[in-house]
Amino acid sequence: MEFTEIGEKLGGLTADQAFELAKFGKGILSHSGIFGLSSGLLGLVKDIINADDSILDENKPTIETLLHIVDMTNDLSEKCWGERKTPYGLTGVKGDNQYFGLNNETNIKAI
Repeated sequence: MEFTEIGEKLGGLTADQAFELAKFGKGILSHSGIFGLSSGLLGLVKDIINADDSILDENKPTIETLLHIVDMTNDLSEKCWGERKTPYGLTGVKGDNQYFGLNNETNIKAI
C-alpha cells in the first residue's frame, strides 16, 4: 500500500502524523499484546462497575472510553483470524506470538 493511500484511509494524515500514530499503537501492543489489552481492560471495567455507585458515576466517561478500546482491540483480533494472520503477521508486534508460542509465524495455518 502506498503512503498516500494510507494517509487517505486514516483521514488525510501526514507522514509524520501516521508515524506518530503507528509508534503509539505499536508501543501499546508491544507492552500488553492484543489479547492482554482486551482482557485487562474488561477486568478493570468490571471492577469499576462493581464498585460503589459514586465511583461508577464518576468514571462513566472513562468506562465508555475503555470499552471502545476493548471493542477496537477485539476487532483487531478478529481481523487476524479473518485474514489468517498471526498478530505478528498483521501488526509486526511479536508479544502475542511469543505468548502463544507462535514465534515468528506470520500466517495462521490450518491443522
